[in-house]
Amino acid sequence: MSMNRKQRVVGICAGVMFSTVYVVMLASGWLVGSSIARLSSDDPKVRGEARMALTAGGKSSLPTLLRGLRNREPNVRRECIKVLKAIGDASVIPELRVCLKDPDPKVRTAAKHALVSLHDPKVLPLVVQDLDGSYGWRQMNALADLAQAASPETLTALLDERTRREQATRAYWQRYHTTGAGGEKPPPGTFEIDQLIARMGSNAVDELMDREVANWKGKRGETNYLDLLRNLAESANAKLVELLNTKDETERMVAALALYGEGDDSQVRSALFRVVRDESNPRRLRAAALSSLDHSNNDDAEAFALSYLNNPKAPSELRAAAVDAIRHSNSEKSRQTVLAASKDADPAVRRRAADVFLSQPPGSVPASAVAPLLEDDDEIVRNLAAAVVRDSAREAVPHFETLARSKDPKKRLRAAQTVKDMDDPSVEAICERLILDPNEEVSSTALLANDKHKTPKMLKTLLTLARTRGAPESTKSLLANGLYDWDLDKVRPVLLALMDDEDPDLVVQAVSSYTRRFNAELKPIGSKIPPTPHLVKSSLGTLAILSKREDYQDVRKFVRKGSISVILVSVSLSDYECRNLVQLRELNRKRKDLVLIQA
Repeated sequence: MSMNRKQRVVGICAGVMFSTVYVVMLASGWLVGSSIARLSSDDPKVRGEARMALTAGGKSSLPTLLRGLRNREPNVRRECIKVLKAIGDASVIPELRVCLKDPDPKVRTAAKHALVSLHDPKVLPLVVQDLDGSYGWRQMNALADLAQAASPETLTALLDERTRREQATRAYWQRYHTTGAGGEKPPPGTFEIDQLIARMGSNAVDELMDREVANWKGKRGETNYLDLLRNLAESANAKLVELLNTKDETERMVAALALYGEGDDSQVRSALFRVVRDESNPRRLRAAALSSLDHSNNDDAEAFALSYLNNPKAPSELRAAAVDAIRHSNSEKSRQTVLAASKDADPAVRRRAADVFLSQPPGSVPASAVAPLLEDDDEIVRNLAAAVVRDSAREAVPHFETLARSKDPKKRLRAAQTVKDMDDPSVEAICERLILDPNEEVSSTALLANDKHKTPKMLKTLLTLARTRGAPESTKSLLANGLYDWDLDKVRPVLLALMDDEDPDLVVQAVSSYTRRFNAELKPIGSKIPPTPHLVKSSLGTLAILSKREDYQDVRKFVRKGSISVILVSVSLSDYECRNLVQLRELNRKRKDLVLIQA
């Protein structure tokens, strides 16, 4: 027999002997007992090996593990729970429920996770506050199965925890925007809770309806339960259809809105048809039912909606709702109907058509169809159209140019309002023209767009505006204070031109913007004047800007020599600086041509 063959035979025999010994040790309980002792080890590798040995013992390990639940060491109790969870025997559920009252929080958490895996229906209300992403997908599936048969008390616990998280999130972001720090970390979201509520289906309808109806009647907070109703499984449709026949108008309204997008279901579609056709129902209820036919992808629903939209004698609310009902239709007929609706005589229909355009992918709606809406008599239509054409600026440029050259300042203002949020280079020339517009509102609105077009040509336009005598004061003021994102070297000529303006307030704003917002020092005038205080020539004379303590003594020297005409004092003044300011004011009284400005 060859050496390699002998080695293989020896290896096989050794493996068989080891397996036999392992089984004997496992059956005798010696291995289980030693594994329990090893669960208290500080070495994670040793603990892992102990868990594997106990798990391999299966039900024979249960008596030892249950004794381990009463061990003095919290780590041992927690490790025993993990093994019980891995074994998966539901007979240990009562003992694990006792662990939910364990003094150690980690043991309690481990017990919750184990009970979830064992599908204990009583654990669901207890894990609501733990739903922060720590549960794996298997455990979330187990929770979802439990939620399907959950009690009303469980749903109440889920909704209350959801409301608490929403309030905590609002408070966090309010603190963040107010103080810049909301806390260590944002509160957990509601995603996992929403998943569980959605799996409850028809069992959740009554509670969600009660809360949303109370919202409509002004008796509850800001939580929107309508979205939760819409996320319920299809099993909730039958119950919502029944609620369409209740006497309470608000309940019927909420039920109609909750059925949004369920028009593929023939029972739901027929119920919504009946609500719309019944002229005794309030118009807003009929409109809500008609809008809910959207996403139906059904020829009957499309034909039903178009019958109202194409009927000029139908109520305005229903014709507008009909546009919503075909919002996401893939039919060419529906798309052409929406385009025609954008020219309808009814402003409510035009608003809804413009809103449909806005919901479409960028560039999918022809600019030629939307551009005329920029001159619509209805302000809402104009604003919606402006939002649409921003996604297709190049196609709408000819229309913008026509508006920008109009003699009517209202039309020029519409052009400025539309292009101000566009970063497309094709509208830069229009923006430049509007910035130099003599109308104050038009030029100020267009100036807000200069951050989108940081080009040499735009910089030249801003310099022209700064040098133009008689240009709108508010526009120049906006220019002096609004060049935050520009490179200082590029806008220095603009600010220096503003410093030479006839308006003293504008000069002060320009100097302040130069020295503080850009945190830069002005170059001294002449070689004999030291770099502090900061000095600059302006239409007011030579300005001295005080920004630190050392400046005050230098200013006193130059004031006595007559080199300084105006002193601009910084906003933040310490007690020391305030005393110096008093001395400067005394100098001001001695020099009649000296002006003191506190910015």
